[in-house]
Amino acid sequence: MATTNETTACADNCDPAEDAATDDRISALESGLADHEKRLSSIEAGVNKSVKSLDAIQTMLRRPGAASVPASVETKSAEIETKAFSAYLRHGRETMEVAEVKSMRIADSSQGGYLAPVELYNQIEKNLVLNSPIRSIAKVANTGAFSVVLPARTSAPTMHWVGETETRTAAQSAYGQLEFPIWEMAGFVDVSQQLLEDSQFPIETEIATDIAAELARLEGNSFVTGTGVKQPLGFLNAGLTSVNSGSASTLTAPGIISLFHALPAQYRNVGTWVMSSDTLGVVRGLKDPATGTYLLMTSGLGNAPVSTILGRPVIEASSADMPAVGAGNYPICFGDWSAFRIFDRVGLSILRDNLTQATNGLVRFHIRKRLGAGVARTEALKLQKVSA
Repeated sequence: MATTNETTACADNCDPAEDAATDDRISALESGLADHEKRLSSIEAGVNKSVKSLDAIQTMLRRPGAASVPASVETKSAEIETKAFSAYLRHGRETMEVAEVKSMRIADSSQGGYLAPVELYNQIEKNLVLNSPIRSIAKVANTGAFSVVLPARTSAPTMHWVGETETRTAAQSAYGQLEFPIWEMAGFVDVSQQLLEDSQFPIETEIATDIAAELARLEGNSFVTGTGVKQPLGFLNAGLTSVNSGSASTLTAPGIISLFHALPAQYRNVGTWVMSSDTLGVVRGLKDPATGTYLLMTSGLGNAPVSTILGRPVIEASSADMPAVGAGNYPICFGDWSAFRIFDRVGLSILRDNLTQATNGLVRFHIRKRLGAGVARTEALKLQKVSA
């Protein structure tokens, strides 16, 4: 029987030894596949655990007051940058350690220079808001372009009532473009070498104060009276419509009330008054002829009063920028200031020059800032003109 079985197996071209080896290989593959499946299950379990942890973190970050970066990490990073920047201002790049140089951000401009660290830039921004109030109420954005182009609707769609079979007319909107070029403010500050060498003196704070004062003056002036030539186009030159005050020489309560109601409700209800302190003093004495109450109301606590006219807040601009109350002048602007756009290109760049003024014992810091600005929606803002 053994011979017969062997003959039959040979006739079928089968080798019992090969079959056994094949079975062993299949078993080994199945065992390996089982091991892979176990590892895959373990990996999937780990991924699921990570996803749950990530979801938990995201949930915590969405809670009010949550920060995207731990405060300790952010503070430590800011301290490193500020220390490095202070070393750069005092002694220059050549004396800095490699780690300090790496912590500073190089300005993306052909003139080079280093961008101010976060803490210094925040301080400057605070001063700008205090001295250039338009920035505090305008719509501010960053840009990386040479100019910003915004689509603008030049005409709204027009619909009509029609009969059952009456011919319909086109109702599409028309669109154009608004371009906001990016301009540059630049200047320099000279600081004595001895002052820089005095480690007890907070030189970075002193430089920040000087820079902030001049940037605030220049920026604030351009937002109001800018000509559009090498500087932003200010809102006084943007072709805004005006409402007469009702007097050829001064402001009147009826004129201010007319200005208030000349704006559509969607702009009036979120509007802000902009005027100089001198003009605000004139408005303080005006009363509503219908009720006998003063137009200007002041509320608040301590040294932080809040002034409102007809329920809307007042922002005081520099008397050097906003016109005074006088015949033919435009001393007040009112409306929705999100219509005024500011585009920051380079927040602040400082280049240390220790050679040009070396014979005078001075180090020169070249400062520059680039931005564009202008009115995007003229219908959202209106002026008060002193005129009968």
